Formats: sequence, C-alpha cells, structure tokens
Amino acid sequence: MTIPIGGGSAGSGAAAGINIPLGIGVPALGTGASTRETQILRAVAAAAALEDPANALELARQARDDPGSVVAPTIDAAKLALVVDAVDRRRTDGTGAPSITALHTAAAGAIGASAALVAAGDAVLADRTNGSLPQALAWVASIDATLLERAALAGERRRELDRIAAPAATVVNDRIDQLETRVGTIDTRVTSLDTRVTNLDTRLTALEARVTALETS
Repeated sequence: MTIPIGGGSAGSGAAAGINIPLGIGVPALGTGASTRETQILRAVAAAAALEDPANALELARQARDDPGSVVAPTIDAAKLALVVDAVDRRRTDGTGAPSITALHTAAAGAIGASAALVAAGDAVLADRTNGSLPQALAWVASIDATLLERAALAGERRRELDRIAAPAATVVNDRIDQLETRVGTIDTRVTSLDTRVTNLDTRLTALEARVTALETS
C-alpha cells in the first residue's frame, strides 16, 4: 500500500506525486537524506511533532509496543497534501517563506530535516481548521514514528530552555526599570536643588543691592 505525496489518490501513481510504501522505514541520518521523499517526510514529521508533541510521543510509544497499531490504512490524501505540497513548494521556491524559529531549528536538527521546510510545514499544520495535522501525524507514524518522537523531544527541550531564559531576562529588565526610576528620581531632586540655588542667588542679589543702597545713603 502507498500513501501519495502530491495530492494523487492512494496507489494512483500520479506523475506529479510521490508514493512512499508504508513500512519501508526511513534512511538513517546521513543516508539518502537528500532525496525529495526523505526531505518532505522529515519536514512534515518535525512540523507535526512541534504542533502536537503529546500525540507524537504517544504514537511513538505505540509504535514500540505494538507496531501494527499505528499503521493508518486510510489517510485523507487531500488533507495530507495540504502540508506535503507546501513543503515540496518550499524546496524550490522561497517566495513568502515563513520565518524559521528556534523550535523549527531544534526539531529539524534532531531528525536531519531542513528548518526552512519544517517552517513551511508548520505554517500549514498550525491551522487546525484544515484537518491536516491528524493526517500528517498518522502518515509519519505509519512510516517511522521515531521521527515524531525525536522531533517532539527536541522541541520540548527547546521550549524548556526558552522558559529558563525568560525569567532571567525579566529580572534584568526589572533591574533596568528600577535603575531608570532611581535615575529619574535623582534627576528630579537635582532639578529641585537647581531651583533652590537659583532662588538663593536671586535673594543674595537683592540683599547686595539693599546693602549697596544703605552704604551710599
């Protein structure tokens, strides 16, 4: 059985599509990683894992315990094609490409995917209304669920690192705000002192004028 890439019906062999047989596995990292099929599969795997890490990890667990339970004989090819085609287009056309985040880079690096392709896939899967995410998860799990696990774990590690870094940045910002407030207070006090000195100068000038007047009377 085959799952098409490119929008053709299952087993249709449409020239515009790619057919990946279920169960063939994925080449080890560094082996065949440049093939179109492998690039697309890994990008979709990373993007799906980032969008739903809990389900991705559960599918990976099921694959270890009962491989037959994750095989999805019926996948909505039209919905799957939404993300597959977006990734495939990004391979040759960077026009309007979505931004690459640290999460995309982390997940991509864990399974030998392209971060740019992961970002393209994620932009589609993030839209929960198009129904592509469940199809992508089922498709990747049917071929190699370990891709989902490795990408999901890498993404979660990146998220945790970001959570650790955020409080530190907040503390620094708070200290800067406090210092700015103190500087502002000092500026106000200096301005007040300047005003008092000016007033004293004015009074001294007046006194000097009166003394001069008395001395010359």
